[in-house]
Amino acid sequence: MSDTNALKKFLEQFKGAPPQNAKFHYSDSKGHLSTDSIRFRYEGLCDFNGMYAALIDYSKHHGYIWQEKTYKHKVPSPKGAEQEFVWLIQKDVNEIIKYEVEIETHIWDMRDIVVDIEGGKQRFTQLRLEIVFKPKIIFDRHKYFNSKNGLLGMLSKLYWKSMSWQYLITYYDDLYYDILKLQNTMKQFCDMKSNKRAY
Repeated sequence: MSDTNALKKFLEQFKGAPPQNAKFHYSDSKGHLSTDSIRFRYEGLCDFNGMYAALIDYSKHHGYIWQEKTYKHKVPSPKGAEQEFVWLIQKDVNEIIKYEVEIETHIWDMRDIVVDIEGGKQRFTQLRLEIVFKPKIIFDRHKYFNSKNGLLGMLSKLYWKSMSWQYLITYYDDLYYDILKLQNTMKQFCDMKSNKRAY
């Protein structure tokens, strides 16, 4: 789709009027709107390698591009190793909207353990874990409405102030519940045997 056609299609949405109870929640910080963070904590046995693979698989099958931004490994203590990861998943929803989720993972007291389950040996990781999902909506991924002067500046102002309610209603919940599904998928790999608790 050409830039001109994309803009025409997008501007057609201005024909509607926002509902009276709509919450205007647009952002002035370069067209980004961060939704509420989702936090997950766990202590016990975990199939961490399975969780890692599930994150990548979920991203692939739900249209996200996955990348690992940072990885830190500290010298192990007697209790185990400490590791930190920052993962980023991104999804182009349409010509205008993009989802971006930063996933901060911090692990303490990390030790590999072999467990006898139903007569078979399986390797798990004993750990304390915290995962924080930080979702963000990028309103104008191609910078169509980035101008501040002239006619384009007027369109940009109209874009931010008149369309924010539609973004909130249409995309906020979509992204938030998508991340809840991802969190629940990753949690399944922490439901290992006993010796687990939330903290």
